[in-house]
Amino acid sequence: MNISSVVLHTHPERQHALLKQLGEVPGLEVQGVNPDGRLALTLECANTDSAVETYGKLQDIEGVFSLSLIYQYSDDIDSEEAEK
Repeated sequence: MNISSVVLHTHPERQHALLKQLGEVPGLEVQGVNPDGRLALTLECANTDSAVETYGKLQDIEGVFSLSLIYQYSDDIDSEEAEK
């Protein structure tokens, strides 16, 4: 499991259309919207690889200026079981 929070920065005029697109991303929730174009997002994915893939897709969306990782938690259950 991988849980992360990111700040996505876009042009303020593009925010409404971007919010529609973000609503279609599995595991992604919009936590806050700032009128200056910043969006606070949380993302829950099955593992770190799928989270990294999603970050790349978010950065490729038209109108996204930047994506900043704020927090990440990863729980690798397989490695815990291997230690037992």
